[in-house]
Amino acid sequence: LGVRLEAGLLTAHGGAVLTNDGFTAGLDAALGDPVGVNARARLTQTATSLTVEVDGSLPGPIPLGPTLLGLFGLGGIVGLGARPALPTGGDPVQNQLNWNGQTEPDDGAVMLGATVSVGTLHDWGFTYSGWGKLILTLPDPSLRLALYVGILQPRVTGSAAPLKGVLVVDEDGITLGARGAITVPHLLD
Repeated sequence: LGVRLEAGLLTAHGGAVLTNDGFTAGLDAALGDPVGVNARARLTQTATSLTVEVDGSLPGPIPLGPTLLGLFGLGGIVGLGARPALPTGGDPVQNQLNWNGQTEPDDGAVMLGATVSVGTLHDWGFTYSGWGKLILTLPDPSLRLALYVGILQPRVTGSAAPLKGVLVVDEDGITLGARGAITVPHLLD
């Protein structure tokens, strides 16, 4: 099931998928130029879990004091009876870096998280931009911090970034890793 709405500045699209034990629904909305606000919401419900995720971008950055950085967007995630579902096998660091936001049921677990997007103020995040997600899962405590960074490129808005880092503290131990590559074509002629 899907829906699309276009009314003046407002554009929205979303859909819902029924599964054997629940459903997933999502909605993306944007207020176009000159406002420039985007928002995304996703709800996943199974027989034993519920996850709600909301993200939004601001029409302009909010200055973060004298740091020359600005807040471009923020969001959050709440999961009841859920925890992050990671790819299995292979390199554990790469598995953590490849996490795509999927969750799996876990009776009694509570997952709380926040996302934030920052960048340089003077050039709308071209010199430096970063996007990060922090997730805490209880009662079996686990902490996951993922950072995605771009340098000298358009602002990073998600996990498709040239520089990636992750720190995970859970029952398996501590996983710390980073991967990246920077290409700067034609900086000076």
